[in-house]
Amino acid sequence: MDGPVQATGGVAAQTGLEGDPRPIIGNISLADSPSGMYALSAILAALYQRTVTGEGQHVRVNMQEVLMDYSRSTFAVQDRPQKRGGAMTFSGEQAPRGMFRCKPAFEGDEDNYVFLMVRDAPGQKNWKVFCDIIGHPEYFDDPRFLNGPLRLKNVKDTNRITEEWTSTLDKKEVMRILCENKLPAGAVMGVLDFLKSEDLYESGFLQKMDQPHMGEITIPASALHMSDSPVRVTPAPDLGNGNDYVYRDILGYSDERIEALRSADVI
Repeated sequence: MDGPVQATGGVAAQTGLEGDPRPIIGNISLADSPSGMYALSAILAALYQRTVTGEGQHVRVNMQEVLMDYSRSTFAVQDRPQKRGGAMTFSGEQAPRGMFRCKPAFEGDEDNYVFLMVRDAPGQKNWKVFCDIIGHPEYFDDPRFLNGPLRLKNVKDTNRITEEWTSTLDKKEVMRILCENKLPAGAVMGVLDFLKSEDLYESGFLQKMDQPHMGEITIPASALHMSDSPVRVTPAPDLGNGNDYVYRDILGYSDERIEALRSADVI
């Protein structure tokens, strides 16, 4: 149901390619997993209320509303449709803002981009910091870039000078430099990046597991980390793996009856 909910929940309306009117559905679970988390939070709250007051309550979670809650910032603009294929229209008149190409971090790196934004601020202090970072302090007084609206008006030039800098560094280096200077940035991370991340293994989120039919594989565990309840992943049982336990130990079937079921291809 994730695709239909992305459509009805407002995500598709703001996701697409510039110049193509068709909305796009994301390839990840944007509705299913968050809806489960919302349901869990509501259940825990209801249980706590029962503990305190002795009375529980009915919990209802609507997947459409979950996605609308995730994109509540879009309600900042209510007089026109959300723009697709570009920067979020509710973010104000500011530039640079968006994805910029970087130097590949490793062979085969096709996700060599970084998201960055330079917010308008009193005295254009963020823009001044950015100009110093990219090695062109003269851009601070350039008439094209004096404030956010002007940088947005001259966005082609703004983006050009930004990418001239980002393309000389890999995405993580760009992210590190900007974040150290309190400018928001995020490297575009894909599966190949995740598999190389020591932090994700150290946190326990990524774990290696011996799968009987595939050998050693790396899979995500749980994003919930609790001091007394560590999550360890194990291979899922093969089809029929628990038959003897279920039929003999729980249902009390004899070995002969279990074998007869196997012979008849029932189990």
